[in-house]
Amino acid sequence: MRWARYAVEKVRYDESGTRIIKVLVHPIRIGVKEAVRVWPRERLASALEMGYDVIVVPHGKPLAELDSRRVPHLSLNGSGFIRIDGGESPADCLGDLPDL
Repeated sequence: MRWARYAVEKVRYDESGTRIIKVLVHPIRIGVKEAVRVWPRERLASALEMGYDVIVVPHGKPLAELDSRRVPHLSLNGSGFIRIDGGESPADCLGDLPDL
């Protein structure tokens, strides 16, 4: 199984709910979560642009129980929005992650 490089567990959106302000990220090494970090939106977008595989993981869900091919992967769409659903609406969308 190929593991993702980063797992996002929480997110904070702006007041309008359309743009990410920051995310709680766990770098992953061989399927094990490393130290938690808080990234601004720009750093998350940069990781996606560089081709890193980033997944969305429900908070508290053990990575050992997840198949990274079956959890939502993030993408940066052509309009520059970070999404898990491949949609084109003008907003970031990481699903129903808890608030950071």
